[in-house]
Amino acid sequence: MKTTSGWSAKLTRSIVLKDGTRLVTLGDVRAFILKQPEHIQERGSWQHAAELMILAAERAPSDSAVRFHLGMTYAKLGRPQDAVSALRRAAQLDPKLAERENITQAIKDLGG
Repeated sequence: MKTTSGWSAKLTRSIVLKDGTRLVTLGDVRAFILKQPEHIQERGSWQHAAELMILAAERAPSDSAVRFHLGMTYAKLGRPQDAVSALRRAAQLDPKLAERENITQAIKDLGG
């Protein structure tokens, strides 16, 4: 990645999804994650989605929505420990999100 700060930072290489959608900046990655979480499987693999979300989470460690979606994706991938960790972080960052998305119950369901 270039050293530009914030979500406008350009990726070293753009990411092209199966449907031809091109993600060029970290902001594109975040928008994809937040607007399309229920359609990720249709647009690409859950593993690819997790890789995108990890990139976004590294760039914005205090973004609770990214952490939430990362946790839910880990759950879909059968990685409950990683899911619980990401969901707990999302809940710490934004208690209102935790309540709205019932993160406490999701963590319990995952065995955390």
